[in-house]
Amino acid sequence: MPRTGIQFDTPAVLTGAGFALAKRIVVPHVATEERLVGALSPAERAELRRLLAKIGRSKSR
Repeated sequence: MPRTGIQFDTPAVLTGAGFALAKRIVVPHVATEERLVGALSPAERAELRRLLAKIGRSKSR
């Protein structure tokens, strides 16, 4: 999905249902991510973050 470039002046506020949904999605996602990168050393994790940031920057051009 292309980025729209829309910027918001105020932060989003979640309802109780929105917060529950976010928690239901984010908690397992973070656990999966940790499991996937768990075999990497701290230096390897830092390199992975650097490379992913580079990819992200190239996609926004």
